[in-house]
Amino acid sequence: MIKNIIFDLGGVILNIDFHKAAEAFKDLGITNFENLYSRATQSNLFINLELGVISDEEFYTAIRELSGISISNEDIKVAWNELLLDFPKERLNLLKNLAGNYKLFLLSNTNKIHYDSYQNDLQIKHGIEGLEKLFEKCYFSHDIGIRKPEPESYNYVLEQNNLRPEETLFIDDTVLNIDAAVSVGVKALFINIDRGDDVLDYFEDGKIGKLKPYINTDYTSATNLFKDKVDNMWDDDNAPILVGIGIRTPANIGGLIRLAGTIGCKKVLFADDKRDHKISKIKKSATNGFTKVNWSFVSLDNWNDEIPSDYTIIAMETTPDAKMIYDVDFPEKVAIVVGDESYGIYMESLQKCDSQLYIPMNGIVKSLNVVQAAGVTLYELLRQRIKAVKTK
Repeated sequence: MIKNIIFDLGGVILNIDFHKAAEAFKDLGITNFENLYSRATQSNLFINLELGVISDEEFYTAIRELSGISISNEDIKVAWNELLLDFPKERLNLLKNLAGNYKLFLLSNTNKIHYDSYQNDLQIKHGIEGLEKLFEKCYFSHDIGIRKPEPESYNYVLEQNNLRPEETLFIDDTVLNIDAAVSVGVKALFINIDRGDDVLDYFEDGKIGKLKPYINTDYTSATNLFKDKVDNMWDDDNAPILVGIGIRTPANIGGLIRLAGTIGCKKVLFADDKRDHKISKIKKSATNGFTKVNWSFVSLDNWNDEIPSDYTIIAMETTPDAKMIYDVDFPEKVAIVVGDESYGIYMESLQKCDSQLYIPMNGIVKSLNVVQAAGVTLYELLRQRIKAVKTK
């Protein structure tokens, strides 16, 4: 029986839209916000802000340094808070109704800048003096120094309140956070906001209604096929590099990031001088690769300068000189290049590559999605490396 419910905040109780913050920063003159966000992510700027490791002032200073633009603290704060939308009254009423039947807790990855903003909004628009009035206890990452999906964050809430995991339901809109919660023994409800889910759909008259079953991906048969992780195929000195030339679709950018994470690429470079991608869509398809993989946008003219000189650059393109992928042995250090979804690798970029490979098409369809093509190539590279290691 469920006696306790731990809620996430953003996307579950509070509506948010990261794209609005990106647009606000662009209005301040940061036209390459996606590139700035990528570099800030790699430097753990946002994570450190959520953990309370850095102050608001240090965050503002870092944004100025990364953007190269002189912007006031106030302007940065306003732009950063643009992603915070509203507290739907129905969700606030839901919390009030549930409080009579369950112990309610809040566990949120957030930061002091956002905290001050949405707490003030709650007071002004709804007359509620802080989220603390709606829950037994609120746990904010910048206060406790722990973030989801770290198991310690869930255990901290459980231990602080003597909660039994099997009597506790955790609600979040991020699969990674849900998986981590399940790993510590609590029950979980995934709110898939991309498909129109709303936390209101799962409660009725102040009680839990019908919950959809959640499948922890750690225990699916498909995942079990990949449990034998192959270690030490390459280190940072010789790990492959993936390059995307003019990739236009955010889902494909995210897909390539995720793919690179499964292979263990050294880094992923997206060469494009017309960057206007929705980070939220990239993040969705990249999954946890978004923060764990070293990826960045680079200049279309000079992307090859980011490739070490001892690496062989191979283009996946059907040129007259291209060799079939299964007829070649990949060199130890290689950068794989894939191109624009419609036009392939631009001629200027193709000329910077050392050789070209093609993937044979046996059916009536003679094309692959760019992520599929990169996947075939990188896994053939990994297959060859595994074979070489096993035969030593």
